[in-house]
Amino acid sequence: FLGRLALLRIHQGNLKKGQTVAWMRRDGEVKNVRITELLITDGLERKPGEVAGPGDIVAIAGIPDITIGETLADPENPVA
Repeated sequence: FLGRLALLRIHQGNLKKGQTVAWMRRDGEVKNVRITELLITDGLERKPGEVAGPGDIVAIAGIPDITIGETLADPENPVA
């Protein structure tokens, strides 16, 4: 059981399993969270992966309260 999955498209940079990212919430709060699982979309299936890049559609686990409209960004330079 992975918990809540967030579906997202990567616009720039790379996303890695185990990476720490800045979670930019809709209320303006920014928290650092860790990606515990990365599932890469391949056709109609999701397959576990280690790294995803720009244009990839992925599902991530590890953020239990994430909702629609929130952003994941570089923790050193969080830009929505």
